[in-house]
Amino acid sequence: MNTTIKEVKEFGIINANDSLQVVPELVLGDSIPQGDLNFTLLPGVPTCAIAVENPELQLAPGTTKGSRHRLDSLENVNVYRLPKPNPLQGVILEFTGETIVTHPEHGDQLWSKGVVIVSYQRQLADEIRAIAD
Repeated sequence: MNTTIKEVKEFGIINANDSLQVVPELVLGDSIPQGDLNFTLLPGVPTCAIAVENPELQLAPGTTKGSRHRLDSLENVNVYRLPKPNPLQGVILEFTGETIVTHPEHGDQLWSKGVVIVSYQRQLADEIRAIAD
């Protein structure tokens, strides 16, 4: 087998690891991806943020397998939204304790404490829009 092909296959196996990933301590502005979603650390909940009354566990819109980024529980999470988000801005999550963000293809992530904004990967098109899985 060609060495380059072997290296690519090995890289794919390592990065396809579906084991639980513990999110490390982040520095303000750091982003952690999970597929086409990014979780960016904020200094706190923005003062303009609006609490979501009945938040959903699913973090990405859609019904495809690729859109199944989900919170395992709302027990240790406060969910907010911006008053006028752009198409790439999702909810703001305030983790007050351990919470797992699950996905069937990208591996699950264990979050402990902190505030993050969820953002969607941009799809190149004539207008700005979140990528459709």
